[in-house]
Amino acid sequence: MTTKRQYGKYLQLAYRADGTGYTCKTDDCPQDLERLIYAIHDEFDAMPNDWIYNTIANAFEAMEEEDCTWEDCSIEADVYNSDLYTWFGEPYAATFIEEYVNEFSETKDIYTMIAGGQWRAMERIYMSVSEFINEATNE
Repeated sequence: MTTKRQYGKYLQLAYRADGTGYTCKTDDCPQDLERLIYAIHDEFDAMPNDWIYNTIANAFEAMEEEDCTWEDCSIEADVYNSDLYTWFGEPYAATFIEEYVNEFSETKDIYTMIAGGQWRAMERIYMSVSEFINEATNE
């Protein structure tokens, strides 16, 4: 029997015709995982979104160990400015950057602010996945 902690196996790497990779659901993806994926996308007001799918898969992978929660995970933003610049183009990026700057940052360096916003968005996804997993263990 697969536990919700192991639901990362229902997220797989696939390739588009142009060779770019992306994370997607498997055909046998459980409905409760689909609801989680849609809820996260809805919160970000972006559906479907490669970065969100990939981050959800990474969160499940990081929390696959027993008793691991989002607080135990090493959540790190991209280190390359080109990757941060690309992420900055996401429709939800400005919201998370503003949230990060208002709470944590006094810096005016744009890439530090973008990285902070990306970290904040990742934190939100990891928290959602952790809550989803913990709901399963409390049932």
